Amino acid sequence: MDVAASTASTDPADPFGRRRADLQSISPSPLRILLRHADAGLRAESLEPDAWRGLSPLGWEQANDVVERLRDLNVVRVFASPALRCRQTVVPLARFLSVDVEPRAELAVDADPYRLMQFLRSAETESAVLCTHREALERLFGLATLLGGRARPVDGSVSMTKAALWTFASAAPTGSPEIRYHPSLSPRA
Repeated sequence: MDVAASTASTDPADPFGRRRADLQSISPSPLRILLRHADAGLRAESLEPDAWRGLSPLGWEQANDVVERLRDLNVVRVFASPALRCRQTVVPLARFLSVDVEPRAELAVDADPYRLMQFLRSAETESAVLCTHREALERLFGLATLLGGRARPVDGSVSMTKAALWTFASAAPTGSPEIRYHPSLSPRA
């Protein structure tokens, strides 16, 4: 089932006023959700080292919204890049789930895509949300394509929206990966 084919939401509680897909019915099993970090302002305007750049007020709104977007899923672990903006993006979700945010180098901005792919395929990431960076996602999408998989990073859009999400599936530890963008569960650009 294609997310874009789902029907429009008439639920007034839907904060986006857009189509809401039943992610559980279209998600791979086991569930792995890739999440781009929320807004952290402009890198060039930050006085902090990049790894310590925190979320902007908009980013905190996006981070709180992640809970609403994923609250009905069977998520049991939350991983994030060591960068502050990634860890902050998933703090509200981790609090909601009563779990810790687990920083992982495999999700860092400069992460090796092969190590990231290996991490995603491990049992450790089953039923998990994994927060990372645009650069790491782009390299992962490229590797997935090289391995014969399908990567639909942005569903026809040129940029990756902050706090957007994808599902990751791989038939076997070395099988062709599929990475699917879910526009109806991603924030407005």
